[in-house]
Amino acid sequence: MEKSVLFYLANAAWQTPMLAALVALLLWAVSAPLRLRHLAWIATLLTALILPLTLNNEPRPAPVQVTAAQLASAPPIVQNPHPAALPANPQPQTEPIAEAKPFFVIGPAAARWCTRIYLLVTALAAGRILLSWLAARRLVRRSRPLSLAPRAMAIFTQAAQSQKVVLPLLRQSAEIGSPMVIGAYRPALLLPTSFNLLKEDEITAALCHELAHLKREDYLINLLCQLIALPLIWHPATHLILRRIRDSREMICDQVAADEMKSPLHYATCLVAVALRSFDSPARATQAVSMFDNRVLEERIHHLTQKRRIVAPVARMLRLAGGAAATLGAVALTLLFQVTPTFAEQPPVPPVPPSPPVIESPVAPIVPVPPSPPAVDQDMRRSIDAEANERAAKQREERGRDEQAKRDAQQARRDIDQAKRDADEAKRDAERDAAEAKREAELERREAERERRDAARESAREASQAAREAAREARQHADEMRERIQREVADAMRATEHLKDPEFRRHIEMQVEQAKAMANSPEFRQQMDQLHENMAELHRNMADLDKQMKQLSKNMSHLRDNPVN
Repeated sequence: MEKSVLFYLANAAWQTPMLAALVALLLWAVSAPLRLRHLAWIATLLTALILPLTLNNEPRPAPVQVTAAQLASAPPIVQNPHPAALPANPQPQTEPIAEAKPFFVIGPAAARWCTRIYLLVTALAAGRILLSWLAARRLVRRSRPLSLAPRAMAIFTQAAQSQKVVLPLLRQSAEIGSPMVIGAYRPALLLPTSFNLLKEDEITAALCHELAHLKREDYLINLLCQLIALPLIWHPATHLILRRIRDSREMICDQVAADEMKSPLHYATCLVAVALRSFDSPARATQAVSMFDNRVLEERIHHLTQKRRIVAPVARMLRLAGGAAATLGAVALTLLFQVTPTFAEQPPVPPVPPSPPVIESPVAPIVPVPPSPPAVDQDMRRSIDAEANERAAKQREERGRDEQAKRDAQQARRDIDQAKRDADEAKRDAERDAAEAKREAELERREAERERRDAARESAREASQAAREAAREARQHADEMRERIQREVADAMRATEHLKDPEFRRHIEMQVEQAKAMANSPEFRQQMDQLHENMAELHRNMADLDKQMKQLSKNMSHLRDNPVN
């Protein structure tokens, strides 16, 4: 296993970046559209995974075959040869051939550790994918059902019918900043709490983008790509390939949404507006596809706003020729060259051939055996054996009791550990429920605070409107009084010219008498009292308005000093 893993790693180390560079060169040469780029990068990931597996043809030593003719011609083997039969100075028949030593040799321990580290890194990456998937499911469970505003629901229904997508499950979550799609079998569209505050065009842009993800089944494709990349997750080129897959996926959905809105520039403007709101409250790392999951906003805006560059035919032919030459060279290099690690191990032992005929040496003299001692009495032996068997049975019984006690103790420890785990799980559930209740209370408090601020703004607006209306009426009344006084003064000035006329004097005296009589009349006094009451009521209203403005200013200062978290 260690040899296969090291062979795979050694060849993937140079083949993966070579494939990535080759695909990037080809896509630049042909000026490929977005969908072709997306498919090309996915095919590159698959090829980088499979190619080192197809080249694993490490040579193995062939077994040694011994024929009957070689066995017959072999010299006989003499057992227990006489020392005089051995030569004094035996010489080897052939000289050993010196073999070239490799530059770097991998020992068995190093091979095992490299394999363990590789499997550990792969397992950690798989665990990270599993944790992000679980976090996404928890995010869906903690979310609440959502009923969009009538205008947003109409936009959503129209966009789904236009793209021929089945309406997904709509839910609302305070833990995200932008819309996102979670799930492949029963997808759910999560929307942030501030989604209804967006403008109509921004809502259209966000929903069209997410519905494009649903139509293309990007959640499932993204999950499969991450699982395929697990054996190569240690290589930086793999992360580059995954990033290009995500970038091309987001740009394709941007293009679909821009086509739905009939204006790429207008969609880019809405995209920037939604991004400014979503970046303030980023979501947790989850296994989802969202409008801003890879933060390449600048490249996406540039792709939407730039005009497609037309390549001249000569330049296109040159690019195609260069890309084809690079492709052929890379394919030839991959097929003809492979890296085979050198392992420091013993050469394989050939199978032992059948033994040639053996010539026996002279037989050694027979040594006489001393006589055995007399036999022990049979009854005593049986008694000794019975006592030994009884002691052995007692020891086995004691060992059985000890082992049973140990098993009971281990079972008790396991029960205690299970009880502890159950208690810890119950404690975590209680803490989770408490955190959820606290989060709900915090959301309710924020809603109440928002409603209170809205009511304060509304009352301040009404008070300001009433103050402006009262001030306007007062100014209008003052202007009317000033104009009337000016008219009376002008009339008085004109009347002074006729003071010398006796008729005019009598007329003036008569009017003065009538004015005095009118001033002393109850009707005039009643009108003056009503005017004084109106002026007093106006002063009281102005005082109350002044108090309300001071209280409102105090509340706004308190909100600025103690912002809501």
